[in-house]
Amino acid sequence: MMDGWKARHRGRGWGFTKPVEGWEAVHWYEIKSAVIYCLKDRAQLSPKRAALLRKHVVATPAKTEPLTFGKRVHHEAVRLGMALAKRVYVIMDGAVWLWNVFEDRFRSVATGTLDFYHASEHIHALGEVLFDNKEESGKWSAKILNDLKHRSASTLSRTLSELVADAAARPPKVRETIRQTAAYFEKHTEHMDYPKSAAAGCPIGSGSMESQCSQFQNRFKRRGQFWSTSGFSALLEIAVRHQNNELRSLWAA
Repeated sequence: MMDGWKARHRGRGWGFTKPVEGWEAVHWYEIKSAVIYCLKDRAQLSPKRAALLRKHVVATPAKTEPLTFGKRVHHEAVRLGMALAKRVYVIMDGAVWLWNVFEDRFRSVATGTLDFYHASEHIHALGEVLFDNKEESGKWSAKILNDLKHRSASTLSRTLSELVADAAARPPKVRETIRQTAAYFEKHTEHMDYPKSAAAGCPIGSGSMESQCSQFQNRFKRRGQFWSTSGFSALLEIAVRHQNNELRSLWAA
């Protein structure tokens, strides 16, 4: 699983008593991160809640290019035994850079899955512009999502095709939302076989990644924390190695 989260860094204008035009005091950088684990290390605590007994974390400093990040994640996955796995899954939201990493590093060996809950946000957003009534919108969205989760993506595909065909008669805002939603899901046609993933014991959502992002943010986005590039990079490396139980290897590096 891969995703990004934001951390506050000191901008070029940090510490200036008077603002300088074009120099921002604070800049938010995306910190690209990943979680790697084996399905055998996933424990089901309840029908709706699971926990990881063991996981490996990857995180790269600010300004890391997506392809560089992808290379690092791929290296760690191979080191942890990806080549020996019977099946490999990559689960992410719909960010373009994430799927570029997937195409570059994992497409030939892994099944890509669009995070179900991210997909559901797009369906609900479309329902809200199609219906004035919130109850109607909820029922419409629930029907499509139920079929998507338990049967197939055929209902979603058919519904979007019908909406696109009739879009010309709708208001501009609705027409544009239909176009954007159809284009979004067209890119992920191969990434939404949720029944098959669930049957294989694989999660259909990236909750483990969201949890890890939250853990990072709890450490790096506390009140008053505005990082220098070098300071953030150094502490991030320590935090990652500590979480992976590899802190001793830091001194060797």
